[in-house]
Amino acid sequence: MNDRGDFDYMIFADRDKERKEVVEGFLKDGSTLVIGLRSARVERYFYRLAYDIYEMSDEIDGILWVCYNATPTKVRERFESYEIPIPENFWCIDMISSMIGLPKDDPQVIYCNTPTDYNCIFLTIDYVIKKIGRVVVAFDDLNAALSYDSPDRLVKVLRNLNNRIPEKGCTSLYLLVEGATTPETENAIQATMNAIFRVGEKIQVSSPTRSIRLKKWFKTWEELEKTTWSDVFSFKDPVLYILLLISLVVNVFLMMLLFYVVMQRIGI
Repeated sequence: MNDRGDFDYMIFADRDKERKEVVEGFLKDGSTLVIGLRSARVERYFYRLAYDIYEMSDEIDGILWVCYNATPTKVRERFESYEIPIPENFWCIDMISSMIGLPKDDPQVIYCNTPTDYNCIFLTIDYVIKKIGRVVVAFDDLNAALSYDSPDRLVKVLRNLNNRIPEKGCTSLYLLVEGATTPETENAIQATMNAIFRVGEKIQVSSPTRSIRLKKWFKTWEELEKTTWSDVFSFKDPVLYILLLISLVVNVFLMMLLFYVVMQRIGI
């Protein structure tokens, strides 16, 4: 399983050559889990990746959006708010409108009866591929899907999807909010994927003399254990670097304070 979490994809936004190379990697992987803490930035990464795979690949003819987190209308509004074009061949599998009684009148939306109607998802994928060709299947999002079904059952569905979709020459993206479910469930979901893309956030660290722009990656405890001193001092792990620096400053201050107190006691 590939882990594509060591770079900031959005830095390639205006460089087509680099974007195309990155997109081709996602296309070859077949199934990719996009994971990060809940934020508009993480969602924007997900939307942008889906569009770029469609736009920059000669093999992909459209996007098929599996709507668990928002209705198709809301999904289109988010594309517009993120200033990402909506392809002409943009289809949706609506998993929630039937359940809450919303209108079902969009010709490019397939409405499933319930959020756990997985047979509807499988049949719709086959139908859309036959109708428009190869697609990016974007599953938005797994946390919402988990609110309707047990983790064990959903994991079995993901295994099935990740076998069927690549066989049809397509690729799939899944969005997962980190920390919103149990570590066991996250690990089980990750095990069904061919690649993991960990979304980072840029944070602003201010000091009296300058402002340092850092990239923060959300790491598991196992990843932190693998961090070396070289990573810390080469600024590959800026959070640990800052913590270490603060610790050194505090220790130096305490040593100077102790020295001052001792000197006062002995009358020097």
